[in-house]
Amino acid sequence: MMLSVLKQIAFILLMLFLGINFLRLLRVKAGVAEKLSSGFILGIGFSTFGLFLLGFFGYKFIFQNVLFFLLGVNVLLTLLNLMLKNKYSLDIFSFVRFFKSIDLLEKVLVGGIVFFLLTSLIRNLYWPVWVWDAVQLYDYRAKSIVESQSIFFPTQSYYDIFYPLLTSLLHSILYVAGSTNPQYIYTFVFLALIAGVYAFVGRLSSRKVAIVASFAVSSFPLVYQHSIQPLTNLTYSTFLVLGVFYLIIWLSKDRSMDFFVATFLFSFARFTRNEPIWMYVFVFMAICLIIKKKLLRNKNILYLLAFFVMNYLVGLFVIEYNEWYHLSPNKFFTDQFGFIEQFVSSLNNINLSWLLDPLIMIFRSVVWKVFILILFIIMIFFKSSRRIFKGEVFFLSCFLLWYLFVLFLGSLFYRVISKDVEFKALSGSLERFTLVWQILVFVLFFLVLFRFFRQKNHGKKI
Repeated sequence: MMLSVLKQIAFILLMLFLGINFLRLLRVKAGVAEKLSSGFILGIGFSTFGLFLLGFFGYKFIFQNVLFFLLGVNVLLTLLNLMLKNKYSLDIFSFVRFFKSIDLLEKVLVGGIVFFLLTSLIRNLYWPVWVWDAVQLYDYRAKSIVESQSIFFPTQSYYDIFYPLLTSLLHSILYVAGSTNPQYIYTFVFLALIAGVYAFVGRLSSRKVAIVASFAVSSFPLVYQHSIQPLTNLTYSTFLVLGVFYLIIWLSKDRSMDFFVATFLFSFARFTRNEPIWMYVFVFMAICLIIKKKLLRNKNILYLLAFFVMNYLVGLFVIEYNEWYHLSPNKFFTDQFGFIEQFVSSLNNINLSWLLDPLIMIFRSVVWKVFILILFIIMIFFKSSRRIFKGEVFFLSCFLLWYLFVLFLGSLFYRVISKDVEFKALSGSLERFTLVWQILVFVLFFLVLFRFFRQKNHGKKI
């Protein structure tokens, strides 16, 4: 039992160090919270995708091989960092100094965050994997990979292979280390998300505002709910949220290291779920660069090309993996890819309700739970100087509007081609998109609030 626990701790730390090594290689200037957050989530991405690629060459999925891979990649990155004279700095005692320096209110809020983390961890350790999609798909595939010692496990259903393997491979890594219930890893993903919010908001505001924002996100029911469910939603959302953070910093500051971190985060989100979010992000990047009149300057075309190629290649490997099985998609999947013709033929019968239904559904499923925050943001926008909405706040606001627009187009498309009953069932599928958008609304609200009060106290200079 103790040996199994030590093995799992070793694998988790190796994944964390892998991500931190990568950040150090890119010379990303990050505090402890950002290193732990981005380092852990990037480490998950590199570990699972690396083992996925090795699986194409017959690399057996056993404890010794996983350990050798994680150690080998960490040693390689460490040597590269030493050669490039990239110094390491991870001051673990900063947590003690941090807690001593914060006031009573901040300590209460940090205590609240710890409470949500501990209850999530206890819940995940006590209960086995129980959610139907995890039992039937994600965790089932993980056990099959470990049993067959290969990513090419026996299957008779296209459903088993349609979704990318990141979540299943993450479970498999813990299973080969001796775990009987890998569900607890989602508490660490939950922690990475909270730490990421703290790091990003703290970078653009103050420590107190960052703590309040982190507490708000950790206590948000939908986020907490997904921290105790072994599904793709929380991991997928964390990749996207952190990816958006780095993306808007790059758009504002033009630092190449932020761009590459964002690109890898979006690519690993692509390896988590088969959804074209990265395409919408690509278009958003191009639009922002056109507005800034920088599309043809500072190698931005090459950045866009690198983003596209990286995400396309991840998708290509996923497609190659699916095609290896020579399984035919069932009606559920073929219907999804045969919608274009049906959509075009239905345009002649379009009516006003088809426009209103998607708007009402998006408002109820996406906007409503954070509607009061949006009202405050709008009020501040009209009552204060527009200078509050510049830089990172401007790009974050634009991304949120763009995200809603894409959701509307997708919902409209589905409304045109589906029956009423099928369209109403779409509200459940919007949840994973909702999670990303709502977290980013929380972040925008606290950043706008901070700038508003600072403007009131210090004049118009922001």
